[in-house]
Amino acid sequence: MGFIKNVCSLPLHQLLSDNGYKIDKDSYSRNNPSFKDEVIGGNIVVSKKIKEGNEIYLYFNTFHQWDRGNIINFCANRNLKIQDFIEHKGMGNAQPKLQDIGVITPQKIQESVKEFKQFQPYCLQEDLLLQNRGIYSSTIQSFLKSAKQDQFGNLCIPTYQLESLSDNANTQIITQCGFIRRLKIPLYKDADGAMRKKPLKSISKGRKGMEILLPETSKEEKLKNVKYIIITESIIDTLSLIQLKGLKPQEVIATSTAGNFEKESISNLLSELILQVQRYQQQDNTLSIYIAMDNDEKGREYSKILENTILQRFNKMAIIYTPFAKDVNDDLKISQIIKNNRVDFASVNQFCQSKINEYKATSQTDKRRNILEDLRQIDRLKSLPQNIKDKFNSISKHKAIKNL
Repeated sequence: MGFIKNVCSLPLHQLLSDNGYKIDKDSYSRNNPSFKDEVIGGNIVVSKKIKEGNEIYLYFNTFHQWDRGNIINFCANRNLKIQDFIEHKGMGNAQPKLQDIGVITPQKIQESVKEFKQFQPYCLQEDLLLQNRGIYSSTIQSFLKSAKQDQFGNLCIPTYQLESLSDNANTQIITQCGFIRRLKIPLYKDADGAMRKKPLKSISKGRKGMEILLPETSKEEKLKNVKYIIITESIIDTLSLIQLKGLKPQEVIATSTAGNFEKESISNLLSELILQVQRYQQQDNTLSIYIAMDNDEKGREYSKILENTILQRFNKMAIIYTPFAKDVNDDLKISQIIKNNRVDFASVNQFCQSKINEYKATSQTDKRRNILEDLRQIDRLKSLPQNIKDKFNSISKHKAIKNL
């Protein structure tokens, strides 16, 4: 086969199928075909985009964050010649360059766990990350034995996976496989000094898994005190939901998918965690499970998967929290502006109408400035309805004040 000018326009999903990759029937869709990657693990999800008038095919790996891009990236990450991949040759002997592409070996997992254990407990006096997200010291206080901080003061959260016992493959235990640094100061530039499209807010070390924070009272002999398990897409969201719902942190196991949703592994790990708590529960202590994924298409899909898992395996209804804004932390920020833990269209609308009336009724510059900032903060977190914006914009005000 000769040179192909637009190699990225080749149907990547068809090439994967032709090269022996197996379809993942559980997560396969027409718009986003999904295939199992038995070479480096995870699933390969393919999508089609329009770029400069041309169709191109992109992919990402659900398990390895670094494994994404186009057909050129796919082949480079697996040490394959593009021509061989297109002609369906050599895939049986394909071996990724483990050192080059960062495949997480057992040794790297052990190193990351050892590094995490050497960190100091998270210091509330130096806390900027959680304060900036509206999370109180009292919320994280109960988790300080699980949460750590590195030498730069970044919040470090342990990640866990299910691992089979060597002498009994049918028995699995929850073991730490790494940790995630939640950066106090996001990185706006990459290693080469170029500006990132999005600031980097977290860095994963070891193998990705589920973030889990246990309250200090939740050692195995005291798991009977746990009344809630919360799962979100970020531990920041989990802590935010504890505040929004007014839960006692010492009664909560805080978990998150950490932005990595591999359906089977997350579902199995969550189920094992529930089983462990149930073994120690007293009859009068009913365990409630909150699911609070992001308010987008993927989040709703994840939420449904976990809801069905809990229903099928435990005959139990989970409590579903669907954020009003993008995620639970944005809801928390809005709640602190409107001073109401019930964040929905009605409560936000009522607050905005009240503030607009206050703005009309006062000529005090400072008071007007504070009202304007409140409305703009809400609008940044969740776009305000047009009628609210029109009502505010119609008010006579200083010419330097821009419209909402």
